[in-house]
Amino acid sequence: MPSPRRAFAALAAAALVTTIAVLPAPASAAGVTHMRDFVGTWVSPGADLTRVKITKDGGRTTVQLWGNCGGERCSIGEFEAQRLATTPSDGSRGVVALRGQREMWWATVDYLITLRNGDLVLQQVYDYHDRSGRKDSYEEYVLLRK
Repeated sequence: MPSPRRAFAALAAAALVTTIAVLPAPASAAGVTHMRDFVGTWVSPGADLTRVKITKDGGRTTVQLWGNCGGERCSIGEFEAQRLATTPSDGSRGVVALRGQREMWWATVDYLITLRNGDLVLQQVYDYHDRSGRKDSYEEYVLLRK
């Protein structure tokens, strides 16, 4: 049985291929998801992951995460995201998803960020390597633009 991390990677790749395969090329650039559609602050009150801020500075895209730490918002960390893009037949460049990874001493976390119906969907897989015996885990959060 594959590890959750490998299963997530396979799922993400399949979703990307499926997304690209089933989405018709837009008639104009207005129908394409652009980086500007991801950039901004996204919130999910009451969830473990309460806030996501995506910024773009030149060629660098940064994702900052905040969570619920005992009733208080606390910084979870940040990572640099790479975009998964496609070029429709009209030549406009569209962004299908953002992906990234954070390395910590106790786990590696892989992220896949997409847009669905105007909401930000952040999927994360924890690959624990701290010998704690915890099983790898998958979480998905839906956040609204602030």
